[in-house]
Amino acid sequence: MYENTVMSANIKNKSNHPVEIKKIGIDIWTLRSEIESAIEKKIQQGNESDISDIKNFYEAITDTSLESLEVQVPNESIEETSNNEEEEATKEKFQRVFPSKKISGHSFLADINMEGILFFSMQKFTHGQSVIINFNIPKDFSVSAQVIKSVDIASTSRIISETKPRYRILAKFVYYFENEKDQLRSFLQSIEPTRPEPIQKVNKESQDMSQNDLPDDDEFGDLDL
Repeated sequence: MYENTVMSANIKNKSNHPVEIKKIGIDIWTLRSEIESAIEKKIQQGNESDISDIKNFYEAITDTSLESLEVQVPNESIEETSNNEEEEATKEKFQRVFPSKKISGHSFLADINMEGILFFSMQKFTHGQSVIINFNIPKDFSVSAQVIKSVDIASTSRIISETKPRYRILAKFVYYFENEKDQLRSFLQSIEPTRPEPIQKVNKESQDMSQNDLPDDDEFGDLDL
């Protein structure tokens, strides 16, 4: 299981991964806050009577109900539908609404791979919580994840910063949304360091043999050089 990987064991320790250590800023929000932002937008538009498109979209990708995600749903605002074609159409046209309130954090390139991420945050997250992590790079992108562990490092951290993070979080990527995996893979490949070719050692015996193979100076005696 992912919890038993080296990443989990090193949650408080520095990484020994050969990738260049470089800090990268991230924004984090919960999946619940994203869904509630979509519902709030519906209400503002006067369409609170029907949020079936929101329900169909998120329940299809997470394979769970909005109630299980503890989303606050307006009363009598969901029209039940069992039409698979309608659900597929909803996926295609549905536009996600990102919450205005996000949690700032950061990670290091050495602590990010295709399986998951270790990152710092001022806010604690709970085990099993679904979150979205946005990578703040020139071509930013986001990846959905699930929190595995959250450790309070305030008393042991040696980080010197005006916004010193309090928590170190381990999360595994779940890839709920389209293109997330491809975008993450492209990013990791683009920052992978170029390692020089290893220097081949020449032992003394082979060096002596190569010197013996050199032509004798007398072989050039007939040449007027």
